[in-house]
Amino acid sequence: MVMVMLSATMSMYIGAEDSFATRYPKDISIRLGVPDIKYFDEKSFEKMRDSINELAPERENVLEMPCISVAGLFTEEGMIIDQESHAEFDISTYDNIGYVQIITLEDYNRAMGVNESLEKDECFIYCYRTEYLNDTFTIENCMPLRVKEVLDKICIPNYMVLEIVPMVVIVTSDIETLAEPLLSIKNSWDNSVLQMSWNYDFDIDGDADEEKVVYNKIDRGIPDIAIHEESGDYNYGLVSRATERSEFFGMYAGLLFMGILLSIVFLFATVLIIYYK
Repeated sequence: MVMVMLSATMSMYIGAEDSFATRYPKDISIRLGVPDIKYFDEKSFEKMRDSINELAPERENVLEMPCISVAGLFTEEGMIIDQESHAEFDISTYDNIGYVQIITLEDYNRAMGVNESLEKDECFIYCYRTEYLNDTFTIENCMPLRVKEVLDKICIPNYMVLEIVPMVVIVTSDIETLAEPLLSIKNSWDNSVLQMSWNYDFDIDGDADEEKVVYNKIDRGIPDIAIHEESGDYNYGLVSRATERSEFFGMYAGLLFMGILLSIVFLFATVLIIYYK
């Protein structure tokens, strides 16, 4: 028990910095929900981008990526998303339930620094916590897409890095046509199965204190930046590496302390057992 606990907690603590860098690749990560497909355009993105840039003028290494997300059940042909019409949705298939994230070829090229091209019926896919071997990928109600290449790496927004369920990222040259047939499908709460978001991650040219100042400015300004639904509601996610750092390392330090404490307890138990034997 001593060897297991000390080796496990020490390894976690020593590797905490690498884990932190993987979990939070950018200083500031913003995810703004897009309530309707009519707002999923450059005009809306430009408005949000300009508002954030006013609050954070000293930014660098920007990753901007609008994304459409849909949850469903992965199959050999792609994904089915309508639970009500498929008997395949049962407790035994939950390991195959995950997300498809759809991004544009233009955003992919910009993020990766490449100049790839795709036909309308082609796509790139990137698999996370799953694999896909078929030559085509079909989302229910949509036309099949020929898989031109299965990517081994991709630059994605921070919130995708945190996903713990299987995920497939689809890169397409015509995101509107792909998303259009899915708008009519509703989930059990009568909401659209599509989740649209605009993601904007960047680094701050400054120290942790300056990063926290920018984070607080954006946090206060979110109501004016976000696109509101007809009810006036809006959804967003905002993460700062500087604000998450203490909690993240505090958790790992706490585990190390518990490992040391319990190791001492088991050592005493071992000594006492040997003594009384």
